[in-house]
Amino acid sequence: MAAVAVAALAYAGWLVAWMAPVAAGSDSSGYLAFARMLGQGSIDQPIVFPEGIGAEERPAVWWRPLGMVENREGTRWSPTYPLGWPLVLAPFVRVGGEAGVGFVMLLVAGLALASTYRIGREVGLAPGLALLAVAVLATSPIFFFQAAQPMSDVAALLWCNLALLAGWRAREGGGRAGPAVLAGVLVGLAVLTRPTNLLLVVPLAFIFGLRLRCWAGLAAGGAGPALVQVLLAKALYGSYLATGYGSQPELFGFHLVLPTLATLLRWTPELLTLAGGAGLAAALLLPLTWRDPRRRSLLVWLACLLGFYSFYRHTAEHWIFLRFLLPAVPAALVLAAGAWQDLLGRERPWPRLRMAAVAALVVVTGVAILHNGWSRMQQLHVRDVLRSESTYREAARWIAGEFGPSDVVVAMQMSGAIRYHAPAVPHVRWDVMSPARWSELVAELDAAGVRTAAALFNWEIDLLRESREWDEAWQERERFGQIRIFARVPSGTDED
Repeated sequence: MAAVAVAALAYAGWLVAWMAPVAAGSDSSGYLAFARMLGQGSIDQPIVFPEGIGAEERPAVWWRPLGMVENREGTRWSPTYPLGWPLVLAPFVRVGGEAGVGFVMLLVAGLALASTYRIGREVGLAPGLALLAVAVLATSPIFFFQAAQPMSDVAALLWCNLALLAGWRAREGGGRAGPAVLAGVLVGLAVLTRPTNLLLVVPLAFIFGLRLRCWAGLAAGGAGPALVQVLLAKALYGSYLATGYGSQPELFGFHLVLPTLATLLRWTPELLTLAGGAGLAAALLLPLTWRDPRRRSLLVWLACLLGFYSFYRHTAEHWIFLRFLLPAVPAALVLAAGAWQDLLGRERPWPRLRMAAVAALVVVTGVAILHNGWSRMQQLHVRDVLRSESTYREAARWIAGEFGPSDVVVAMQMSGAIRYHAPAVPHVRWDVMSPARWSELVAELDAAGVRTAAALFNWEIDLLRESREWDEAWQERERFGQIRIFARVPSGTDED
C-alpha cells in the first residue's frame, strides 16, 4: 500500500507539473466561459459589438467566439457545450480561478483512476492486475492529455464508471431504491456531460434485465438531470431536444467505419499497450466474458461507444479524437486484464510456466507504461501542446491591456480566449466572412478610425494571406509562441 501511495503522489505531481488549467482553444475556453456564466447566475451573455460601425446590423456569427452560438435574435451568445462539466467547474472557477480549476481537474482524474480500480476488483481482478490496468490508463497519452486540460472527457469517464458500479449494486440488491436511483442520477450526469453517454442505458439493460424495481429507480434518478437538460435546451436553443452542436448529419456515414477501424488498430497499442490489446482480443473468445454479467455489461458498453463513433467523421482523423472513446477505455482494460488472469489462472497446470508468463506480462506491460508515459508523449508532443495552452492566456491578457471597447481584434483560434480573458474587447471572426466582406469591413474600420488588431496563429496567417487581402498596413506588434499580434496602421497614419 505504501508503494501505491507513493506512486499516486508521484503521478499527481507529474500531472500538476504538466497541467494547463486555462481558457485557451475552443473546448477549454468554451467550458470555462460556461462555468463562469453559471457562477455569475447566467446561462448566456450579450454579444460584444464594436462601437460606431453599425456592427449590430452585420451577421451575428462575425462576432461569435469559438465555443459559443448566437441566439435567434443575434444579440446574445449561448454556450455550445453541454452543461455537465461546466456545472462541476463553476464553484471552483468562482472561488479559486485557475487554481480552483486545477484542483478539480486533479480530483476528477484521481477519482476516475480510483473508480477504474474498483471496476477491476468488482469483476474479480486480483489487486495487482487491477492496479496494472489503472497504471496503463493513467499513462495513456490520451487520458493524460485530457486530464491535464479543463476538458470533459475524464469527467465523462468518471460518471460512466460510477454509473456502471451503481448498476451492479442495484442488481445485487434486488432492485433496492438507493443504488438504482443513484445509477439514474449518475447516468443523468454522464449525459449532461456528453449526450452520447445515453448509450449507458444499453449495458444497464443487460445488467437489470427484467428487474422492474431497478428500472423504476433508474428512471427516478435520471428524471432530474433529464428535466434540467430539456429546459436548458429550450431556453438556449429554442427546442427541448436541441443541443449547442446543432444538427450535423454530414459528420456521420457508413463510409467512415473502415477508416475508423484502421485508426483503432493503429492506436490500440498506444491506448491499451500491446498486452492490453492482445488481452482484449482474448476476452472476446473466453466463455467467462460472456457468462459473467459484469464483464458482459462492460463488453456491451465498449461495443456501444465504439459502434457509435465508428460512424463519426472525426474519430479517424487524428489520434487525439480517440478521446471520444475514453469513457469505455476502463472497460477495455479491465476485460483485457481479466482475460490474462483467466488464461494464467491458478488452476492451470505447469505452475513454473505460468509464473514465467505472469512475470513476462508484468515486465512487458511495465515497459509499455514507461514508454507511453514518457517516450511516446514526447513523440506526440503532448507536453509541447500543453505548454502552448498558456500562450493563449498570455496573448489575450496582453490584448486586454492594450485594447478596449472601442477597438476591434481580428481572431479565430484565439477568439474564445479573448472573450474569456479580455471580455471588454470586441473581436471579429475573419474565417466566417467572404473575402469581399472582409475587404469591405477592413476598409470601413480604417475609414472610421477604429484601432484594429489581429491575433493569429502562424497557420492562420498563411490561410488569410492565401484567401483574403492582407496588406502592409498590418504591422506585427507582439508574439507569444505561435501567436502573432498585429496592429493595423493604414497609410497616412502614425502608429501610437
